[in-house]
Amino acid sequence: MLTSRLLASLVLLASSLAGGCRTPREEGVVNETPVTAHLAVTVSGSQVFADLTFHNTSAQPVYLDKLMAGLAGPVQSKLFEVTKNGEPVDYIGPMAKRAAPGPGDYFRLNAEDSVRTRAVLTELYDIRPGDHVYRVRYSAFHGYPDKPGIWDLESKETSFRLER
Repeated sequence: MLTSRLLASLVLLASSLAGGCRTPREEGVVNETPVTAHLAVTVSGSQVFADLTFHNTSAQPVYLDKLMAGLAGPVQSKLFEVTKNGEPVDYIGPMAKRAAPGPGDYFRLNAEDSVRTRAVLTELYDIRPGDHVYRVRYSAFHGYPDKPGIWDLESKETSFRLER
């Protein structure tokens, strides 16, 4: 996920250099958001599932990038930060390449509404059974369908073990 954050920072830096010196806040990077991301991890046999619930706490609709929220079908991007004993775990899932998202690439989350999605972490990350603790959290940037800028959405970290 560090690579995604670095890439987003570089994009913001490049756009600020092209359009004058502007701060990330002026570019539309917002860390305060009316959307919460709740992550629950379930281990079933040799599989580890990440259940995400996004909740809009505001009185206005909010738009989630379907790809970055795992709402566009199977996950095709590093949406989670996964560590094992404090070290990053390799992402082994598919990486989607796409043009800038258009209006159809956003999910409208109405006021006070929630949406859920599930990802199979063992298909996306190099998670192996053993005597170690994994820690995971959702972390992704989302854009806006009608204006420039991005915002960061993260869940709280949770941990799990995958026993042999």
